[in-house]
Amino acid sequence: LANREGVSSIDIILLSVKPSQTVVVMYLLSLLFLWCVEVFVVQSEISHDEAKCLLENKKIVFVGDSITRFCTFGFNVWLETGDLPDDEYDDRWGNNDEDYDCCEDQEWTKDGPKSSNGSHRQWLWKEFKDINARVDFYFIQGAWYGAMEDLADEVSDYDIIVFNAGYWVLLDDDCATDWSEDCGDDFKDDLSTAADELFKDKIAVWRSTTCCGVEDDGSWMDSIESLNDEAEDLLSGKKDVGIVNAYKLWGYNDIDDDTTDGFHPTVEKCFEINNLILEEIKDLQGGCGSSGSNDEDEEEEDEEEEEEEEE
Repeated sequence: LANREGVSSIDIILLSVKPSQTVVVMYLLSLLFLWCVEVFVVQSEISHDEAKCLLENKKIVFVGDSITRFCTFGFNVWLETGDLPDDEYDDRWGNNDEDYDCCEDQEWTKDGPKSSNGSHRQWLWKEFKDINARVDFYFIQGAWYGAMEDLADEVSDYDIIVFNAGYWVLLDDDCATDWSEDCGDDFKDDLSTAADELFKDKIAVWRSTTCCGVEDDGSWMDSIESLNDEAEDLLSGKKDVGIVNAYKLWGYNDIDDDTTDGFHPTVEKCFEINNLILEEIKDLQGGCGSSGSNDEDEEEEDEEEEEEEEE
Protein backbone atom coordinates (compact mmCIF):
# COMPACT_ATOMS: atom_id res chain seq x y z
CA LEU A 1 0.00 0.00 0.00
CA ALA A 2 2.85 2.39 0.82
CA ASN A 3 4.17 2.07 -2.73
CA ARG A 4 0.86 2.96 -4.35
CA GLU A 5 0.63 6.32 -6.08
CA GLY A 6 -0.81 9.06 -3.88
CA VAL A 7 -0.30 7.18 -0.61
CA SER A 8 2.41 8.61 1.63
CA SER A 9 4.18 7.22 4.67
CA ILE A 10 2.24 9.69 6.84
CA ASP A 11 -1.03 8.31 5.41
CA ILE A 12 0.05 4.80 6.44
CA ILE A 13 0.83 5.99 9.97
CA LEU A 14 -2.55 7.68 10.33
CA LEU A 15 -4.43 4.67 8.91
CA SER A 16 -2.70 2.32 11.35
CA VAL A 17 -3.66 4.15 14.55
CA LYS A 18 -6.95 4.40 16.36
CA PRO A 19 -9.00 7.59 15.91
CA SER A 20 -8.33 8.53 19.56
CA GLN A 21 -4.60 8.41 18.86
CA THR A 22 -4.66 10.52 15.69
CA VAL A 23 -4.29 13.87 17.49
CA VAL A 24 -1.28 12.62 19.41
CA VAL A 25 0.34 11.27 16.26
CA MET A 26 -0.27 14.54 14.38
CA TYR A 27 1.28 16.47 17.26
CA LEU A 28 4.37 14.25 17.24
CA LEU A 29 4.67 14.58 13.47
CA SER A 30 4.48 18.37 13.77
CA LEU A 31 7.30 18.31 16.33
CA LEU A 32 9.35 16.14 13.97
CA PHE A 33 8.72 18.62 11.15
CA LEU A 34 9.83 21.58 13.28
CA TRP A 35 12.96 19.69 14.35
CA CYS A 36 13.81 18.94 10.72
CA VAL A 37 13.36 22.62 9.82
CA GLU A 38 15.61 23.69 12.70
CA VAL A 39 18.30 21.19 11.72
CA PHE A 40 18.17 22.39 8.12
CA VAL A 41 18.50 26.03 9.14
CA VAL A 42 21.45 25.31 11.44
CA GLN A 43 23.19 23.23 8.77
CA SER A 44 22.66 25.97 6.17
CA GLU A 45 24.46 28.62 8.25
CA ILE A 46 27.74 29.91 6.88
CA SER A 47 30.47 28.85 9.29
CA HIS A 48 33.06 31.26 10.61
CA ASP A 49 35.82 29.58 8.60
CA GLU A 50 33.74 29.64 5.41
CA ALA A 51 32.91 33.31 5.91
CA LYS A 52 36.61 34.14 6.24
CA CYS A 53 37.31 32.17 3.09
CA LEU A 54 34.50 33.94 1.21
CA LEU A 55 35.81 37.36 2.19
CA GLU A 56 39.52 36.71 1.91
CA ASN A 57 41.26 39.45 -0.10
CA LYS A 58 37.95 41.30 -0.37
CA LYS A 59 36.75 44.80 0.42
CA ILE A 60 33.10 44.86 1.50
CA VAL A 61 31.05 47.97 2.17
CA PHE A 62 27.77 48.19 4.07
CA VAL A 63 25.71 51.23 3.07
CA GLY A 64 22.56 52.04 4.98
CA ASP A 65 20.96 53.24 8.20
CA SER A 66 21.40 52.54 11.92
CA ILE A 67 20.03 49.02 11.51
CA THR A 68 22.77 48.35 8.96
CA ARG A 69 25.29 49.99 11.29
CA PHE A 70 24.41 47.84 14.30
CA CYS A 71 24.44 44.69 12.19
CA THR A 72 27.81 45.71 10.72
CA PHE A 73 29.17 45.94 14.27
CA GLY A 74 28.01 42.39 14.91
CA PHE A 75 29.36 41.26 11.54
CA ASN A 76 32.80 42.65 12.38
CA VAL A 77 32.95 41.09 15.84
CA TRP A 78 31.86 37.69 14.54
CA LEU A 79 34.21 37.78 11.54
CA GLU A 80 37.14 38.57 13.80
CA THR A 81 36.37 36.26 16.75
CA GLY A 82 33.76 33.73 15.62
CA ASP A 83 31.54 34.87 18.50
CA LEU A 84 28.54 37.16 18.73
CA PRO A 85 28.84 40.38 20.75
CA ASP A 86 27.98 39.93 24.44
CA ASP A 87 25.63 42.91 24.70
CA GLU A 88 22.99 44.63 22.63
CA TYR A 89 24.04 47.87 21.00
CA ASP A 90 22.60 50.72 23.01
CA ASP A 91 25.10 53.23 21.64
CA ARG A 92 24.98 54.34 18.01
CA TRP A 93 28.76 54.72 18.02
CA GLY A 94 29.35 51.12 19.00
CA ASN A 95 32.50 50.00 20.79
CA ASN A 96 35.56 50.80 18.76
CA ASP A 97 37.72 48.30 20.66
CA GLU A 98 35.91 45.53 18.75
CA ASP A 99 33.46 46.98 16.24
CA TYR A 100 35.77 49.11 14.11
CA ASP A 101 39.30 50.48 13.80
CA CYS A 102 38.34 54.03 12.87
CA CYS A 103 36.70 56.42 13.74
CA GLU A 104 33.67 57.21 15.88
CA ASP A 105 33.51 60.90 14.90
CA GLN A 106 34.40 60.41 11.24
CA GLU A 107 31.89 61.75 8.69
CA TRP A 108 32.06 60.89 5.01
CA THR A 109 30.16 64.03 3.95
CA LYS A 110 28.74 67.27 5.29
CA ASP A 111 25.68 66.85 3.06
CA GLY A 112 22.73 65.39 4.97
CA PRO A 113 19.40 66.03 3.25
CA LYS A 114 17.34 64.92 6.25
CA SER A 115 19.61 65.25 9.29
CA SER A 116 22.58 67.32 10.41
CA ASN A 117 23.49 64.81 13.13
CA GLY A 118 27.04 63.56 12.62
CA SER A 119 26.06 59.97 13.41
CA HIS A 120 23.80 60.12 10.34
CA ARG A 121 26.80 60.79 8.10
CA GLN A 122 29.07 58.27 9.77
CA TRP A 123 31.90 56.34 8.13
CA LEU A 124 33.53 53.48 10.01
CA TRP A 125 35.94 50.79 8.88
CA LYS A 126 37.74 47.73 10.16
CA GLU A 127 40.58 45.68 8.70
CA PHE A 128 41.02 41.94 9.06
CA LYS A 129 44.71 41.38 8.48
CA ASP A 130 44.59 37.59 8.81
CA ILE A 131 42.47 37.37 5.64
CA ASN A 132 43.56 40.66 4.01
CA ALA A 133 40.00 41.97 4.09
CA ARG A 134 38.31 45.22 4.99
CA VAL A 135 34.75 46.14 5.99
CA ASP A 136 33.43 49.70 5.76
CA PHE A 137 30.12 51.21 6.84
CA TYR A 138 28.60 54.41 5.40
CA PHE A 139 25.46 55.98 6.84
CA ILE A 140 23.14 57.35 4.15
CA GLN A 141 19.92 59.36 4.37
CA GLY A 142 18.11 58.12 1.28
CA ALA A 143 18.45 55.84 -1.72
CA TRP A 144 20.27 58.49 -3.74
CA TYR A 145 21.22 62.16 -3.31
CA GLY A 146 24.01 64.49 -4.40
CA ALA A 147 26.75 63.48 -1.98
CA MET A 148 26.40 59.85 -2.98
CA GLU A 149 28.19 60.65 -6.23
CA ASP A 150 31.30 61.11 -4.08
CA LEU A 151 30.49 57.90 -2.21
CA ALA A 152 30.33 56.00 -5.49
CA ASP A 153 33.87 57.19 -6.26
CA GLU A 154 35.09 56.26 -2.78
CA VAL A 155 33.92 52.64 -3.06
CA SER A 156 34.56 52.15 -6.78
CA ASP A 157 37.27 49.55 -6.13
CA TYR A 158 35.33 47.55 -3.54
CA ASP A 159 34.36 43.98 -4.30
CA ILE A 160 31.05 43.66 -2.44
CA ILE A 161 28.34 46.13 -1.43
CA VAL A 162 25.42 45.52 0.93
CA PHE A 163 22.79 48.23 0.49
CA ASN A 164 19.58 49.41 2.12
CA ALA A 165 17.95 52.82 2.51
CA GLY A 166 14.34 52.01 3.37
CA TYR A 167 13.71 53.80 6.65
CA TRP A 168 15.30 57.04 5.48
CA VAL A 169 13.29 56.97 2.27
CA LEU A 170 10.17 56.91 4.46
CA LEU A 171 11.35 59.15 7.28
CA ASP A 172 9.66 62.54 7.59
CA ASP A 173 7.58 61.81 4.52
CA ASP A 174 3.91 61.04 3.88
CA CYS A 175 5.13 57.91 2.11
CA ALA A 176 5.74 56.28 5.50
CA THR A 177 2.02 55.88 6.17
CA ASP A 178 0.47 56.51 2.75
CA TRP A 179 2.53 54.87 0.00
CA SER A 180 1.44 56.22 -3.37
CA GLU A 181 2.40 55.77 -7.01
CA ASP A 182 4.53 58.91 -6.74
CA CYS A 183 6.35 57.41 -3.73
CA GLY A 184 7.08 54.28 -5.74
CA ASP A 185 8.25 56.17 -8.83
CA ASP A 186 10.58 58.46 -6.86
CA PHE A 187 12.05 55.55 -4.93
CA LYS A 188 12.62 53.44 -8.04
CA ASP A 189 14.33 56.35 -9.80
CA ASP A 190 16.70 56.85 -6.87
CA LEU A 191 17.36 53.15 -6.35
CA SER A 192 18.00 52.67 -10.06
CA THR A 193 20.62 55.43 -9.96
CA ALA A 194 22.20 53.93 -6.85
CA ALA A 195 22.38 50.53 -8.55
CA ASP A 196 23.96 52.04 -11.67
CA GLU A 197 26.52 54.06 -9.75
CA LEU A 198 27.24 52.05 -6.59
CA PHE A 199 26.72 48.44 -7.68
CA LYS A 200 28.87 48.75 -10.81
CA ASP A 201 31.62 46.08 -11.06
CA LYS A 202 30.68 44.60 -7.69
CA ILE A 203 28.73 41.82 -6.11
CA ALA A 204 25.73 43.64 -4.63
CA VAL A 205 23.20 42.56 -2.01
CA TRP A 206 20.00 44.48 -1.35
CA ARG A 207 18.85 43.92 2.25
CA SER A 208 15.10 44.46 2.41
CA THR A 209 13.72 46.96 4.91
CA THR A 210 12.80 45.31 8.18
CA CYS A 211 9.56 45.39 10.13
CA CYS A 212 7.89 47.48 11.45
CA GLY A 213 8.85 51.20 11.27
CA VAL A 214 9.93 53.80 13.79
CA GLU A 215 6.40 54.23 15.12
CA ASP A 216 5.14 51.59 17.54
CA ASP A 217 1.65 51.32 16.05
CA GLY A 218 2.56 49.38 12.89
CA SER A 219 1.45 52.29 10.68
CA TRP A 220 4.55 51.98 8.48
CA MET A 221 4.13 48.32 7.66
CA ASP A 222 2.13 48.64 4.44
CA SER A 223 4.57 51.21 3.09
CA ILE A 224 7.58 49.10 4.04
CA GLU A 225 6.09 46.13 2.21
CA SER A 226 5.37 48.30 -0.86
CA LEU A 227 8.92 49.70 -0.81
CA ASN A 228 10.38 46.21 -0.55
CA ASP A 229 8.22 45.04 -3.48
CA GLU A 230 9.40 47.97 -5.60
CA ALA A 231 13.03 47.18 -4.81
CA GLU A 232 12.63 43.50 -5.59
CA ASP A 233 10.87 44.23 -8.89
CA LEU A 234 13.68 46.58 -9.90
CA LEU A 235 16.67 44.51 -8.77
CA SER A 236 15.62 40.89 -9.24
CA GLY A 237 17.25 39.40 -12.28
CA LYS A 238 20.07 41.94 -12.38
CA LYS A 239 23.47 40.37 -12.83
CA ASP A 240 25.55 40.05 -9.64
CA VAL A 241 22.73 41.41 -7.47
CA GLY A 242 21.22 39.35 -4.66
CA ILE A 243 18.23 40.09 -2.45
CA VAL A 244 17.97 39.27 1.26
CA ASN A 245 14.43 39.23 2.63
CA ALA A 246 15.08 40.53 6.14
CA TYR A 247 11.46 41.68 6.50
CA LYS A 248 10.32 38.11 7.09
CA LEU A 249 12.54 37.61 10.15
CA TRP A 250 10.12 39.23 12.61
CA GLY A 251 6.66 40.72 12.61
CA TYR A 252 4.69 43.26 14.59
CA ASN A 253 3.95 40.78 17.38
CA ASP A 254 7.65 39.90 17.68
CA ILE A 255 9.20 43.33 18.12
CA ASP A 256 9.50 43.05 21.91
CA ASP A 257 11.53 39.85 21.58
CA ASP A 258 13.43 40.47 18.35
CA THR A 259 14.27 44.19 18.58
CA THR A 260 15.87 46.37 21.22
CA ASP A 261 13.57 49.37 20.80
CA GLY A 262 10.85 48.47 18.34
CA PHE A 263 12.95 48.49 15.16
CA HIS A 264 16.68 47.93 15.83
CA PRO A 265 17.23 44.15 15.78
CA THR A 266 18.83 42.19 18.56
CA VAL A 267 22.33 40.77 18.19
CA GLU A 268 20.80 37.38 17.34
CA LYS A 269 18.56 38.82 14.63
CA CYS A 270 21.48 40.75 13.16
CA PHE A 271 23.35 37.45 12.99
CA GLU A 272 20.46 35.94 11.01
CA ILE A 273 20.50 38.89 8.61
CA ASN A 274 24.28 38.70 8.19
CA ASN A 275 24.13 34.97 7.55
CA LEU A 276 21.56 35.48 4.79
CA ILE A 277 23.84 38.15 3.31
CA LEU A 278 26.78 35.74 3.34
CA GLU A 279 24.62 33.09 1.64
CA GLU A 280 23.89 35.56 -1.16
CA ILE A 281 27.55 36.47 -1.46
CA LYS A 282 28.44 32.80 -1.64
CA ASP A 283 25.90 32.16 -4.41
CA LEU A 284 26.88 35.24 -6.42
CA GLN A 285 30.59 34.69 -5.96
CA GLY A 286 30.39 31.04 -6.91
CA GLY A 287 31.60 29.72 -3.58
CA CYS A 288 34.61 30.13 -1.37
CA GLY A 289 37.83 31.25 -3.02
CA SER A 290 36.18 32.53 -6.20
CA SER A 291 37.15 35.89 -7.59
CA GLY A 292 33.49 36.89 -7.90
CA SER A 293 31.71 38.96 -10.53
CA ASN A 294 31.79 35.96 -12.89
CA ASP A 295 34.89 37.25 -14.68
CA GLU A 296 35.83 33.76 -15.86
CA ASP A 297 32.35 33.19 -17.30
CA GLU A 298 32.59 36.49 -19.17
CA GLU A 299 36.01 35.54 -20.59
CA GLU A 300 34.64 32.18 -21.74
CA GLU A 301 31.67 33.89 -23.41
CA ASP A 302 34.03 36.32 -25.19
CA GLU A 303 36.19 33.43 -26.41
CA GLU A 304 33.11 31.58 -27.71
CA GLU A 305 31.95 34.69 -29.57
CA GLU A 306 35.39 35.15 -31.14
CA GLU A 307 35.40 31.49 -32.28
CA GLU A 308 31.93 31.89 -33.81
CA GLU A 309 33.03 35.04 -35.67
CA GLU A 310 36.12 33.22 -37.04
CA GLU A 311 33.93 30.35 -38.29
